[in-house]
Amino acid sequence: MLAKHASRTHILASGSQNEKVKDSLSDPAGSLSNWSDRDATPCHWTGIACDSRNSVVSVILSGASLSGPFPIFLCRLHSLSTLNLSNNSINSSLPLSISSCRNLTSLDLSENLFVGTLPHTLADIQYLRHINFEANNFSGDIPESFGNFRQLETLRITENLLNGTVPAALGRIKTLKSLELAYNPFSPGRLPMELGNLTNLEVLWLSDCNLVGPIPDSLVGLSSRLWNFDVSANRLTGPIPSLIFQLKGLIQIELYKNLFTGKLPVGWSNLTEVATF
Repeated sequence: MLAKHASRTHILASGSQNEKVKDSLSDPAGSLSNWSDRDATPCHWTGIACDSRNSVVSVILSGASLSGPFPIFLCRLHSLSTLNLSNNSINSSLPLSISSCRNLTSLDLSENLFVGTLPHTLADIQYLRHINFEANNFSGDIPESFGNFRQLETLRITENLLNGTVPAALGRIKTLKSLELAYNPFSPGRLPMELGNLTNLEVLWLSDCNLVGPIPDSLVGLSSRLWNFDVSANRLTGPIPSLIFQLKGLIQIELYKNLFTGKLPVGWSNLTEVATF
């Protein structure tokens, strides 16, 4: 009986938090019209998925025509692991209290109108594996604390207004498989040699990031799993290092619109899998 009572209380609490979310957002398309605390459980509401204990584990409201501030009340759903609010018009900053979403593994806020700096507290979410902030208006630096992620596999912040430099701290995220920072108005800075420590990397997309100087030799440490190497549309200089052509798994390599000098190094013809060069 006590277990049932606790479960019922938990369900009601989840419903209450979701009602607060609904009240905080503008919903002209009625995407949240069936979000009502009159229901016994929120598990059948649009965009909500629950586990066997009726705990909310996933909120997916992509393309729901929502606008307003980031619904921080969702972070009170302590079992929430997936949050996808992509392709809406959320138009606030991302609060420092995002770290209270402590069990998130996937956070997709792409294609919104977010502004302000990236909260350094994101790195306090120890289980995060996937971050997608593509096509927003985030500005400022990528926090040094991002180097503290221990399970992160995807970091995608393309098409924003980031104006610091690409931080060397990202080279500490040993689990990273995809690093995508393309199309940001970064301050001029070098391609960090520390990125050569990312031995699980499969995608490195740093097109149009205002990178200057040579490609560091340390990138030879990148994995044979790396299939996409894109540093196009920067101001990289010097000869194209032969080390790139030791990365046998490359399928796509983009080096155009830079200031490289000299000839193609010996070995480029060994990249038999390359489809785009």
